Amino acid sequence: MGALSPDGKSYAYDSRRNGFGMGEGGGCLILKRLEDALEAGDPIQAVIRHTVCNHSGRTRGITMPSQLAQEDLLLRVHTEVGLKTGDTSVVEGHGTGTQVGDPIETRAIANIIAKDRADPVYIGSVKSNLGHLLSSSGMLAIVKAICMLQHATIFPNSGFKEMSPEIDALKLRVAKTCLPWQARGPRRVCTTNFGFGGSNAAVLLEEFQDKSLITGPGNGNKISHGPSRPPLQTKDGIDANGQSSKSYQRLFLLSAKSEKSLTRLLSSFALHLTKVPTSVAGDRYLADLSFTLNQRRTHFSHRIALVANSVEDLTQQLSTRSENRTGKAYPGQEVVPLFVFTGQGAQHSRMAAELDQYKPFAMAILRAERYLQEFGATWSLTKELFQCDGEKSRINEAEISQPACTAIQLGLVLLLRSWGISPAIAVGHSSGEIAAGYAAGALSFKTAMAIAFFRGKSHNGVSQEE
Repeated sequence: MGALSPDGKSYAYDSRRNGFGMGEGGGCLILKRLEDALEAGDPIQAVIRHTVCNHSGRTRGITMPSQLAQEDLLLRVHTEVGLKTGDTSVVEGHGTGTQVGDPIETRAIANIIAKDRADPVYIGSVKSNLGHLLSSSGMLAIVKAICMLQHATIFPNSGFKEMSPEIDALKLRVAKTCLPWQARGPRRVCTTNFGFGGSNAAVLLEEFQDKSLITGPGNGNKISHGPSRPPLQTKDGIDANGQSSKSYQRLFLLSAKSEKSLTRLLSSFALHLTKVPTSVAGDRYLADLSFTLNQRRTHFSHRIALVANSVEDLTQQLSTRSENRTGKAYPGQEVVPLFVFTGQGAQHSRMAAELDQYKPFAMAILRAERYLQEFGATWSLTKELFQCDGEKSRINEAEISQPACTAIQLGLVLLLRSWGISPAIAVGHSSGEIAAGYAAGALSFKTAMAIAFFRGKSHNGVSQEE
């Protein structure tokens, strides 16, 4: 039928297109309701806004797609959830690279998505990278779309040279290199996939933004932490949006079977770090190194733990290792985490502000803010915690201090849980019992915040009457 490329490669949307090249592979996605994922503190890679399937019906041939069916698909996947087609700026298409299929697909995209946009729509197909995986091809396209959302970057088609003439006339573009993805609202990717027998499917994916958790009055105090992962790095350490990456303090654990072996390991490790090219010694490298040392290396009895936010910092600490204390871990001594939660009295302005750099904690605070607005709070949690100086802060008022302390404690539970630390025992004093109940699984996040809010409000009322 002439569907296979004699070159064995899919030139999706390219003037050289001559059929699709085969690939092999599969994929797996873990799906969870957004509310459940938030409750569990799971890392959220993207949000599925909507999915739609339809069928082309009878066409002029088994390899002939239906433009009308594809247009219906693109329209429904947006309008059925109240979204405008023109707000989608990127389409990860089916893009097999065939003479018939690509023009039909791109005309449908142009008629439904591009027509209401001032800027062109970027289209792409992962088949140009890895070939056509047949029944798994849609899964691969979704994974690519999620990666683009995570890195705020539009990925190129592999080896793309020039747009096919009939496609070039449309308001569509194909990236030739990684492009920074500027967006005025949430970034979305419409992913489409078409079956050989006429079935069509579309998935509308959206980046997960922390600020979307706040549904209260617009007071200008919302916090946005951007995409769930940092943008792609360029060789000079600047991301695809032209901004420097933010460095975090990370833990690095090294161990050996004897103190002498550990000393040798530290020396060789310090020497290794001096040879790491500057072009790769960024935050992503440190994150991978920390994960490997902490999670993928055998931990022997003699250990040393270092905290650093750069390769230079880590190298400096290793060079002065004689000042660091090493410890010996004895087998059979299981560490049982115990969480103790305080009551009122220790609160202060900007408490826990530094923890806002960690996404699980920041998400928890924004989630608590949303619930407090639902309960009728006339004040902003994020403002009282992070944006007020000591003289103007109302953090010592019971109506604010109790839910604020509880929100921070719940955030700490979720942050530690994201690092694999959960308590075997949880106890609390006074309002700290609320967080202890949450840590033990006896209370939901919303219930814990409700108890803290109304408890603080009732205490405030008693104080005013007195």
